Amino acid sequence: MPSEKLPIRLRWFIVEEKKKNTLPSEIKTKVKSEFNRDVSYYSIRETYNRYLETGDVIDLPRSGRPKALSDREERNLVRLFVNNVGTSVRSVVKNQDEAPISEKPVSRQTVTRTLRMRGFIPRFSQRGKGLTQKNKFKRVKFAQKHKEWTYKDWEKVVFTDEARLFPKKTVSSVRWSRVNSVSVPEEERNMGNYFVNVWGYLRSDGEVRIFKFLGTMGQIKYTQTLEKHLYDAVAQTNRHSGKLLLQQDNAPYHTGKVATKWFGKKRINRLLWPPQSPDLSPIENIWAFIKNELWNRRAQIKSSSDVWNISNEIVHNLTGSYIRSLYESLPKRIESVIEKKGNRINY
Repeated sequence: MPSEKLPIRLRWFIVEEKKKNTLPSEIKTKVKSEFNRDVSYYSIRETYNRYLETGDVIDLPRSGRPKALSDREERNLVRLFVNNVGTSVRSVVKNQDEAPISEKPVSRQTVTRTLRMRGFIPRFSQRGKGLTQKNKFKRVKFAQKHKEWTYKDWEKVVFTDEARLFPKKTVSSVRWSRVNSVSVPEEERNMGNYFVNVWGYLRSDGEVRIFKFLGTMGQIKYTQTLEKHLYDAVAQTNRHSGKLLLQQDNAPYHTGKVATKWFGKKRINRLLWPPQSPDLSPIENIWAFIKNELWNRRAQIKSSSDVWNISNEIVHNLTGSYIRSLYESLPKRIESVIEKKGNRINY
């Protein structure tokens, strides 16, 4: 990485370490720890040589294409990300008509490059990490098996899941922030103190139901929940009677002996779901929608009871057209998994 692309703060860090006679290999290690980025031996050497020659680490004037952003515009961009933690590069670029970054439109590459130059690093959500090659293969295999499924095929699937509901602002899966800075807004962290654990199901006819449970979910509590809320409710619906196909993820209490025995006794067919695939399940969109609506109404929330009451109200107001759109998106999700060779999809 050429030295002229290093943030000014990082260049001075290298200079100070060289003054201490720190070995280049140790400087690389310290830079990785302090700035969460790699730096080459060439950049370390050139940065220090420039300091010895000029007494500074600033780039010398040179000819070439002018900067896309002025220094003032860069400072304003940095201030935007500092004051609005969780802002995505995509949203900033997309909303330039309403909140222009500069006199001329700028690209995502320009914004990203500016943030890196100013000492920002991307912090990826844990949900987007850890997709193993083995599970990518299983996701593709599942998609290949169901690539011919239409809306009519998915219509018979009842999606189920557990969630912790709390006010949460919908943001990009990538948060840009400076090294050692907090990556989650304080207000958002505090709102997480009010939450409720729920189990729920989503049906293609537009019915969404959520049920509160205390503590952690286990096999016995899970089967009791299904016995009480899912089986009877679905069995009473003529359009699904006899052709129910239940979806659940691969949590241990979903696939353990107690739950497996219960499913066999009740003769409920299950859709074999690939691991690490919340992006395929439309009920995850329901959870995200509820959390975002709770965030928009956070001024009304003073306790976990408020979270529960408002969540039920949100669920009750979900429209049938919205539910249908989630089911209609399933063939496209399957197609996207195949196209991306098992990697995450944007749903």
